[in-house]
Amino acid sequence: METDPLPPSVDEILESIGAAAAPSGRVRRREEDQLKADMMNVRERWMPVDPRAFQIKCYEAGLTSESAGALVGFLRHVQQGGNLRPRDSGFRFPQSPDSLNPS
Repeated sequence: METDPLPPSVDEILESIGAAAAPSGRVRRREEDQLKADMMNVRERWMPVDPRAFQIKCYEAGLTSESAGALVGFLRHVQQGGNLRPRDSGFRFPQSPDSLNPS
């Protein structure tokens, strides 16, 4: 089954989360909260993301199946219109959201 490619900003974010999780592959609470906050504050970055491609990238970044499953769960929850409750609700990753319609 083929998946849509991840937007470059999402790819970079997952690489940084994977690097922070090394060597155990378990995402720490800080990175989890940062991801939750970005998903809430920059929804346009996350809405077009293919959950399967996201999960594959989590594994490629070195995350455990437990950590990858948690992050995919956050993504799906946001894509279904749900809200997440991060500790730092104002956080945003520095990467610009990728435009679906470049001008």
